[in-house]
Amino acid sequence: MSSMLRDLSAATVRSLSGQSGVFFRGDRLVLGEKVMAFRAAHLMAGSDEPAQTPARGLADAHAMRLLFSDLAIHAQSRPTKAVSAWLMDAFEQFRVESLVPAGWPGSRANLQACFEAWSLGFFDSGLCETQRGLVLYTVVQMVRSRLTGEPVVSATEDFIEGTRAKLSPILGGPIAHLRKLKNDQAAFALAAAKLAMLASEWLDDDGLAEPAKNADRVAEEARQFTLLLQLDEAADDKPISLIGGRSAWLDAQAGQYQVYTREFDREVSGQDLAREAQLREWRAQLDQTIAGLGINVNRLARALLTRLAVPVAHGWQDAQELGRIDARRLAQLIASPQERHLFRNEPIVPRAQCVVSLLIDCSGSMRQHQIRMACIADLLARALDLAGIPSEILGFTTGTWNGGRALQRWRAAGEPARPGRLNEQTHIVFKDASTPWRRARLSIAALLKNEMYREGVDGEAVLWAAGRSRALQAERRMLWVFSDGCPMDGATSAANDEHYLDHHLQQVVAQILGSGDIALGGVGLGQDLSFYYPRHHMLNLEEELHLHSFLPMIQLAGSARP
Repeated sequence: MSSMLRDLSAATVRSLSGQSGVFFRGDRLVLGEKVMAFRAAHLMAGSDEPAQTPARGLADAHAMRLLFSDLAIHAQSRPTKAVSAWLMDAFEQFRVESLVPAGWPGSRANLQACFEAWSLGFFDSGLCETQRGLVLYTVVQMVRSRLTGEPVVSATEDFIEGTRAKLSPILGGPIAHLRKLKNDQAAFALAAAKLAMLASEWLDDDGLAEPAKNADRVAEEARQFTLLLQLDEAADDKPISLIGGRSAWLDAQAGQYQVYTREFDREVSGQDLAREAQLREWRAQLDQTIAGLGINVNRLARALLTRLAVPVAHGWQDAQELGRIDARRLAQLIASPQERHLFRNEPIVPRAQCVVSLLIDCSGSMRQHQIRMACIADLLARALDLAGIPSEILGFTTGTWNGGRALQRWRAAGEPARPGRLNEQTHIVFKDASTPWRRARLSIAALLKNEMYREGVDGEAVLWAAGRSRALQAERRMLWVFSDGCPMDGATSAANDEHYLDHHLQQVVAQILGSGDIALGGVGLGQDLSFYYPRHHMLNLEEELHLHSFLPMIQLAGSARP
């Protein structure tokens, strides 16, 4: 699922279900901190780039599950045997799809299209060529048709007719009973579990024995059937967004964040991190990578300007044929009655009276994303320049690993309790607001320096970037933080508690948002940053970078107008 399609699907699920904390991580639906384990086969199967209608159906199916299903009730009755569990998951999804409100015909059509796409894919895969696969497929078609009142998929109706006739005397009664219970999940779950186990037992019956086949064919059918029943158990109830916590030590100090020493902290320019020859080599590598992306920077600039601009009056235009009467020209009207240029206008033009700051986490885990991050920063800076919007590219890391001289000084002092931050903070200016992109190209290329990526103290860095932004003359200020994880400094965590830096970052974000003068957002590289930043977006690292990758960031900026 593409990044844009995933965001649109999540918005649909939030709108229909009323659950504001819903988003997609990859193809998995997440509510709050947990993966929602909706294992119905037709929700898990699909191509990497699904067609639009089935994708809409997937979003609607997830929304119906959130609206009408209780995971605890379903889990309590769910059989342990693989075949029975597979069927039970499908039955519960069909139940909620049958409860679509009458006023939502579009959702009903989307759900049917999604199921039909899965059905045809199942059929075309060859799984129906096995007896077991055919029976499972037929049972699924029969149950969904009975619960929703919609016909079975017409393209395969003739193919399953004989199997349906064989199953009806055995399963017809229990299936009809399910329809009566669809508004009572607990009762439905018990009946659905019994039906699933009954179908499973019938599958195991000797009556399904087929004529002898060669060993290779039997092995292939067994493999297909095993793949069919594979379940994504590992995803159940596991947190996938970044989760921090409160620091008992910070609470004990009334929220007063401590820094043991600032003597070794420094602020440097990106251009000072390496020799010019090395910077030029990195710049050539970055230019080559960006050229290969084929991103139209002018279009990106227009998109930024459209999203960030506000209408501004741009002086007066005199001697116009339409507009407001210019009193200074009334005498000219008397002298020349045919004169029409007696009006004046005040044109309104779009202008982005703002400054955008990009703050990049340069901790060790970001090293694997350095070329992608450098491309993003460079393209945004260039596009913002074209749009006439001042921008800064900033970074933060530590001067060394595991505390360095700050830690040594603390140890020499006898390791006093609760020292606060214990490391050498390094803040980097790759591009300041007064420097145009063209003159900052070499400095931006320093993002490719491997040795720079160490540890990260996010809270102080966000405060630093916000302070720089406030020092600039602008009506609106925006700060985007790019990161792939939690704050991390081994020395600080060991000497204080594990949530010391997490808690401080939460405090800083709340403080900035509370002040209302800076629009702050987090952009996660393969990570969901919603725990720290209420306004956030996650970049899908499995996708190639393209123009549409920037649109959610632009929307993130446009939605924040302090």
